[in-house]
Amino acid sequence: MTSFLCAPRIGRFHIVAVAATILLCACSEPQPPAQSDSRPDLTRAQSNSAEPADSTTPGSSPVKVLFFGDSITAGYGLQDETDAFPFVFERIAVENGFDVDITASGNSGETTAGGLRRIDWVMRTPYDVVVIELGGNDGLRGVPASNARANLAAIVRKVREHAPNSTVVVAGMRLPPSMGAAYVGDFESIYEQVADDTGSKLLPFILQDVGGVSELNQRDGIHPTAKGHEIIGRNVWLFLKPILESTRVGS
Repeated sequence: MTSFLCAPRIGRFHIVAVAATILLCACSEPQPPAQSDSRPDLTRAQSNSAEPADSTTPGSSPVKVLFFGDSITAGYGLQDETDAFPFVFERIAVENGFDVDITASGNSGETTAGGLRRIDWVMRTPYDVVVIELGGNDGLRGVPASNARANLAAIVRKVREHAPNSTVVVAGMRLPPSMGAAYVGDFESIYEQVADDTGSKLLPFILQDVGGVSELNQRDGIHPTAKGHEIIGRNVWLFLKPILESTRVGS
C-alpha cells in the first residue's frame, strides 16, 4: 500500500508500487502547522488495487516505511509523481517478496526547520522505517550548518517519541563548490554527526550516481528525471533491504 502525505492535503491510496553535485534542496483532515518556507508538491492521488501474489508471509503485517523530505522525495517536475524514488523502491521491494506500506511525504523547498515543524503531524501514524531526506535547501540558502544539524537531530528525536522502535535513516546531501570549501565541508559533515549522535543509519548521498549527471536530471539541472529516480530508488532499495529483512524477522 502506498500513501502520498503532504501538507496541507493528505491522500492515501494503494499502488503496486540536488545543477552540480547536488543543486537540489528540493484532503480534508486536521492540517499541520503553517509552513512559510515550503509548498506542497503532491496534490493528487491515484489508486490501484492490484496486489502481487505471494509477497507476504500469511498473517504478517506490512513494513511501514516513511520517506520524509523535500522535492526529491516529492518527485518534483515528473509527469507522474509515482515515478519518484520512493515508489521505485516500493516496486522493487514488492518484486522481491516484501510486503511494504510506504508513505511519501515530500514538500518542495522544505528546509530542516520546516520539516521539524511538520514531523509531529506526519508521525500521527507510527512507522517501522523512517527515511529523512532534508538539508539541501538549507545548504543552498547558506543556513549555518549547526542549525541544520540541530534541526535534523530534533526531527529524529521526534520520530522516536512517536515510534520508539523505528529504524531512522538520515540521507546525506552534497553542495556545489560555489558555496565555499569551508562551508561545504562543515555542512556535508552534519549527516554523519546526526547519525552518530542519534543512533540512526546513514545513507551517505541520496543522489549517488545521479547528482551532476546532466542526462539524469531535468532541464533545471537540479531535479532528477524519471530515469534518475529509477537509479535513486534502486540505490535506496539496496540500502534498505537489510533493514527490511531485520524488521520483518523481528515483527
